[in-house]
Amino acid sequence: MSHERTFMLLGLGSVGRALLQLINEKTSFITQHYGIHFKCVAIGTASHGAAWNPDGIDLSAALHQYASGSLDPLSTETVPSDTIEWIQAVKADFLVELTVLEPLTGQPALDYLRAGLQSGKHVVTANKGPIANAYRELTELARRSGRMLRFESTVMDGIPIFKLGQCGLPGAEIHRLTGILNSTTHLILTEMEQGLSMEAAIKKAQSLGIAEADPSNDIDGWDATVKICILANVLMSADLRPSDIDRSGIRDITPALLRETMRRNERIK
Repeated sequence: MSHERTFMLLGLGSVGRALLQLINEKTSFITQHYGIHFKCVAIGTASHGAAWNPDGIDLSAALHQYASGSLDPLSTETVPSDTIEWIQAVKADFLVELTVLEPLTGQPALDYLRAGLQSGKHVVTANKGPIANAYRELTELARRSGRMLRFESTVMDGIPIFKLGQCGLPGAEIHRLTGILNSTTHLILTEMEQGLSMEAAIKKAQSLGIAEADPSNDIDGWDATVKICILANVLMSADLRPSDIDRSGIRDITPALLRETMRRNERIK
């Protein structure tokens, strides 16, 4: 016997599509091992329409419609033009929020998360912006609402870095964090060390599915900035905002500078 869990999804980029594909592929496994059957009742996108069907949306059909142009034909209900109003209206157990990063304010995703919690939904997000800008507020809102706020994939993708710190290291105090937090710039700089221009290195990263169509958040340092902000706030009880972080991007780095640095047995990362 399985328990049905319904969810609303905002954002159907590469992460959102991968999620739907995984749920589709793992349906039997999830039901057998965890006794849960997931049903998607609403999907919203920025440029490929939206679908709302309380009886459930066929995930294969949604992926096909996205590739074809628009999700609109899958709707049985009229989707409000205001996303906040829509979040409040949809009856679902979870809001899964995977929209585009806005580093300095976290908006509009921050308001989506607030609306989800306030309307009685558990919230799961991979969006770094809201957590970097309003971690304490959202955590308190989730507590008062009696709902879960989950954001493990905002940093290090599928590696449970936050659960490791919060549950796997009881009694430990974390005083320092260091590391490469952005895989896109890591790849770009590595390729430039081999002689590629930055433009060519970015195109290679995009072809591999690592870099976004607009890589600005990566090469200007915003992705790493919001990640270290989240890590400090969650694991070290800081209260930072992205604007508090000393940020330097890689936009002005050239292959010649990289070669000169390597001649000194140093690396730029």
